[in-house]
Amino acid sequence: MIEARNAGDTMFGAAALESCICAAADPGRIVETVDVVLRAFRGDAAASDDLTLVEILCEPPAAPLQAAAAAPGGARAPVEWSLELCLGPGALRDFDPLPLVTQAAREIQGLGEYRTQLHMILSELYHNALDHGVLGLDSALKATPEGFAAYYDERERRLQGLAEGQVRIRLAHAPAGVGGRLTILVEDSGPGFGGEADGHGEQVSLRPSGRGLALVRSLTESLVHRGRGNLAEAVFAWPAP
Repeated sequence: MIEARNAGDTMFGAAALESCICAAADPGRIVETVDVVLRAFRGDAAASDDLTLVEILCEPPAAPLQAAAAAPGGARAPVEWSLELCLGPGALRDFDPLPLVTQAAREIQGLGEYRTQLHMILSELYHNALDHGVLGLDSALKATPEGFAAYYDERERRLQGLAEGQVRIRLAHAPAGVGGRLTILVEDSGPGFGGEADGHGEQVSLRPSGRGLALVRSLTESLVHRGRGNLAEAVFAWPAP
């Protein structure tokens, strides 16, 4: 589905699919939501291939799964480490840093058990930084299915014409008892979103996202925005309390 194209030959993309899933008002109707948005995005463009979407319902296991200590990405003693990645215009256009950064956290610390949570946190913070900070897009455009399509058309147009700007991602891990605390910093070169900070350290006016930041906050020990609102700092504690 992510390779479906519209009349302007723009791909639907993974970011649009993730946003559709997160924005679905009814978790039981995610497939229908994606279908409506994708149809609006494609318009009258002819399909170049089959479009497939599979939904897998996962029941919790009867007993907790224990990862073998010797397995790749398995449990390892917590250690101190940090990693920093800075992406300029060319890299932002052509490179998705999320698989690399998530894999690094898994390989260095053995955080494979938390792979999904880490990817969701990083994905939301990175796409906020890129879309709203560097590209200057407004989430209000995604209020309707037609708006979703317009949003991602405009996103692709601005991304392909990007000549300046950067996103910096930094991970810093510190041991804490039998686990650790992973601080995730995502900073963009945009103007920020100003306003006074609320009780969570998030700026009140012109927030860069709604449901996404609420999801990040539910997965982390803390989430704050610093500077002029262009630096997000999330702390992920493991094992989960």
